[in-house]
Amino acid sequence: MDKQAAKQPQALLPHYYCVAHIELFGQDELLRAMSKEELTPEPSDSIIKQIRQTFGLVERFHNFINDYLSQTKHQYIDTSQWQPDKRDIFWKMMKNGVQYQHRANAVLFFIPLEKLYPIPTADIFALFQLLSDLTASFHEIGFALRGGIAYGWAEFMENGDLYGPVTYEAYHLANYIACFPRIVISHKLIRYLKDERRARPVDVDSPLDRAYVAVEVGFAQKVWDFIAFDCGDYIIDYLIGEIKNYPGDESRHYHFFQAVTKGHASSTEKIQLFEQQGKLTLALKFKRLRQYIESRQDLLTRLLPGTHFSNISDTTSSLHNQPSRQIEEHDASEPVDGQRDDLDISYYCIAFLDFLGQKDTLKDMADRQVADIPIDELNQMRNATTNAINKLRGTLSVFCSPDHLSSIFEQTGIPVSFQNKKQANVSIQYLADAVILYIPLSDAFSRTSKLLSVLTILNACAFVFPVALAEGYVLRGAVEVGWGGELEPNELYGPALYEAFVLEGKAKYPRIAIGEKLIGYLSQTRHMPGEDDESIVARKLAHLGLLHIAADPVDEMPILDYLGEFCRGMWSNEHKDLLISDLIPSAYKHTRRYLADFNSRYEQYRAQGEVFERKAVEMLKICKKYQYLKQYIDTLNESQSA
Repeated sequence: MDKQAAKQPQALLPHYYCVAHIELFGQDELLRAMSKEELTPEPSDSIIKQIRQTFGLVERFHNFINDYLSQTKHQYIDTSQWQPDKRDIFWKMMKNGVQYQHRANAVLFFIPLEKLYPIPTADIFALFQLLSDLTASFHEIGFALRGGIAYGWAEFMENGDLYGPVTYEAYHLANYIACFPRIVISHKLIRYLKDERRARPVDVDSPLDRAYVAVEVGFAQKVWDFIAFDCGDYIIDYLIGEIKNYPGDESRHYHFFQAVTKGHASSTEKIQLFEQQGKLTLALKFKRLRQYIESRQDLLTRLLPGTHFSNISDTTSSLHNQPSRQIEEHDASEPVDGQRDDLDISYYCIAFLDFLGQKDTLKDMADRQVADIPIDELNQMRNATTNAINKLRGTLSVFCSPDHLSSIFEQTGIPVSFQNKKQANVSIQYLADAVILYIPLSDAFSRTSKLLSVLTILNACAFVFPVALAEGYVLRGAVEVGWGGELEPNELYGPALYEAFVLEGKAKYPRIAIGEKLIGYLSQTRHMPGEDDESIVARKLAHLGLLHIAADPVDEMPILDYLGEFCRGMWSNEHKDLLISDLIPSAYKHTRRYLADFNSRYEQYRAQGEVFERKAVEMLKICKKYQYLKQYIDTLNESQSA
């Protein structure tokens, strides 16, 4: 079969998108500060205030986007002078628009770049316009945004999330290229916009097609009003884009200018604060933001002749003498615009599971044109990315189900009377290639109900790890306890999520780290007084939870001992033989294969000299991670032999 015949049918191909990953800058710093609070029976007034304000800010972020897009959908295209029949047909063509999905404190925007009559350049223009207004709006309350906009292909997961090389690239631009508060545009998207700008209406036949191409080319030219070149990167130049796209609207310009000026004042305050705290990297990032605003002063003066705007620095000085509108300065007892006073703040037990290897796979996929990939190779790529993640999500759903909870009762000998008590169901949250399991540890549930839910999370992680590894998929994760709340159902946010995310990174190699706060929660319950049935069962459950945990001999980090004697004993009798005879040998085989593969790459890079020295070092680090994983399974095999 030749290469053309082996290609995927067009209808089944992943589609190309313009994707923007935009996040609230500085949220990590806020959550890090909150995570340092010690766990107490009730949250302190300070933690309540901080979490409510953080949630209010994130909700304001989401609401601004929803309101903006619902009010301005396609208003940027003027068809008032068009003939009615052409206008009707045109609006039928405009079927896509800017779409978005929430990702914790970030939002993922995406625009389908199909050629079947939507006008993608008009939607890209609308996206740039939205990001300019959004940036100004958050400057006005003393906050900043950071993001990346990319061009590439992706497809939808089973739960509706967009995932693929382009979503990874947008995330990478936001977190590793943008660095400070700005929105970076990928060179691929720049090339796409240049190509669209060069299209000519005379190259098509029908009048409607010519009208369509003319509009597309027009917007491909207009988007450049929002683009500037900054230190080797293309960025959204929201200040100049605002002026060029609203000529003569002095009232709007004044409001926009005042908002950005407050952003300049806020940046100055943050620079001083971070320098006093010794956080020089953060101070430098806000200095870069302030420099950008100041660098546009001369351009603003030239573009707005006859206006009475004062110099930004002078305006900033005058604003220091006015009451601040920043959310942080309101008293916790006073509701503020956007603050979530109805938020139910509670302890949560949270597991953060990350699918390793996705970054490298998606980077390799991003360099390929999807139409040129043979069907077998494309299916292999999908099996390693979207299909693998869908399978992991499905497996976790089974392990977190009420049926699985009943098996815990059977294995632990918990009295039947406790099975009918109100249970805190495990919620599942998806975040790109990560899966988050969480349950509230609030007073709405009994101690035994909360502990059973903690056991469910620990067991789900202990079961899914060898199952995934036996399939050739490698995970890394963490389980911890912390404060948080739900933005929406199945959307946890707060210090608990941040702590689990950070702990997952500290795990370093394929394993599941256990947090000190979770160990403290179980240990405290294990030694609680009382001889009533509830206290006796609670102590037993806490003891069982602690039996899931062991110190890793590599570095003494507390980890989930998923192949240890206790966790193996939690498998039902009908599946225990499968674990020993099939899953563990398959997991071991894949671990050895990965180790041999990365060792081979290391030797190849090392043989190629200094040019590949960095890659060789990177491969050596990965080899060590899989060597540790192999040692863990070897220990199990030795214990079984003994």
